[in-house]
Amino acid sequence: MNEHNPLLGIAMMISAMALFTTKDAFAKVMVLDITPVQIIWMQFAFTLLVLAIVTIRKHGFAVFLPTPFFLQMLRGLAAVGGVGSFYWALVYIPFTDASAMILIAPLVVTALSPLMLGEKIGMRRILAVVIGFAGVLLILRPGFRGDLVGYLIALTTGLLYGLNYIGNRRLAKLHPPLVNIAHTVLFGVVLLIAVMPFVWVNPLPAHSFNLWAFLGISLLGHSCMVSAFRFGQASVIAPYQYTVILFATLIGYFYFGTFPDLLTWVGIVLIVAAGIFIAMRESELAKAKT
Repeated sequence: MNEHNPLLGIAMMISAMALFTTKDAFAKVMVLDITPVQIIWMQFAFTLLVLAIVTIRKHGFAVFLPTPFFLQMLRGLAAVGGVGSFYWALVYIPFTDASAMILIAPLVVTALSPLMLGEKIGMRRILAVVIGFAGVLLILRPGFRGDLVGYLIALTTGLLYGLNYIGNRRLAKLHPPLVNIAHTVLFGVVLLIAVMPFVWVNPLPAHSFNLWAFLGISLLGHSCMVSAFRFGQASVIAPYQYTVILFATLIGYFYFGTFPDLLTWVGIVLIVAAGIFIAMRESELAKAKT
C-alpha cells in the first residue's frame, strides 16, 4: 500500500475524531454510575493489553521499560489527569462544551514551547494564542454561569492535554508511535491500580454493552489516529482533529439534547481558528527550514 496518501490520512483522522467522540458519549452515560477513575483505568488496561500483543512482537519487551523514565512518567500523569478531568467535566457541563475545551491543547503547546521545548514563537502565533484564550473566556464566562466549576474542570483537561502533547514532541524521536502510546497507557494503569480497590464499582448489567462498546471504539480510534499520520504529513493531517467539535455537536444535540449558545459558538470558532492558524504557521516554518 502507498503510504503517501494524504486523502486517506485525512479520512483516517476524521474517522478517529468521530470514534473518539462516540467513545466519550458512552463515557458520559457510564460516568453517572461508575467513577471517572475506574473508567480511565479500564480504558488504559484494555488498550495496553491489545497494544502489548502487537508491539512486543515488533519491538520486544522494551515496551514495558519506558525510557526516559521521568519524562514518560510525567507524560503518563498528564494523560491520566487529562482524560480523568474530561470525564469528570461530563458530569457537570454539556457534552459539546466539554469537548470544545480539549481544543485549547495546541494553544497550550504553543504558549509553553519557548519554556519547555526551547522553541521561538513570533508575534503572529502569540496573537493566535491570545485570540484562542479569548475564546476560552467566552466559553467560561466567569461570574456569569452557575456551573463554572464544571467548565474549570474542562479547562484543566485542555491544559493537561497540552502538557501531554509537549511530552509527545519530546519523545517522538525516541520511540515509534505505537510504543509511545503503550508507554503512556502503561503508566496510566500502574499509577491508578493502587486506588482501584477504593473506587471500584461492579458495572451494572445495563452497562455491559456501553462498556464493551466504549473499550472497542477507544482502541479503534487510537488505531485510526496512529494510521492517519502514516499517509501524510502531520501539518496536513493534524488540523482535521478539529472536526471533533462537529461530531460532539451532533451527538450532544441528537443524543443528549443540548446545543451550544451563541457566545459559546463564538468562543469555539476563535479557538478553532487560532489552532488552525498555528498549525499552518508551524507547517510554513518547517518547510522553510528544509
